[in-house]
Amino acid sequence: MNAQIEKLKAMALERYEIDGGEMFETFGDDDYAELIAEHKTAARAWKWHLRITEARREAGGYYESF
Repeated sequence: MNAQIEKLKAMALERYEIDGGEMFETFGDDDYAELIAEHKTAARAWKWHLRITEARREAGGYYESF
């Protein structure tokens, strides 16, 4: 599992611009481990993170329109 955590950390750094640095700047080892435990691989965990991040952005944009 440690290898997957390190892989996810590297992905968060490499793809910093994609999520605005959210994962890299705000996640701790426990957060990385939890995502990997739920989604089995670093790649799947990253994909889920992006999905949630986009949903939050869309919801925020929706409420800002009022």
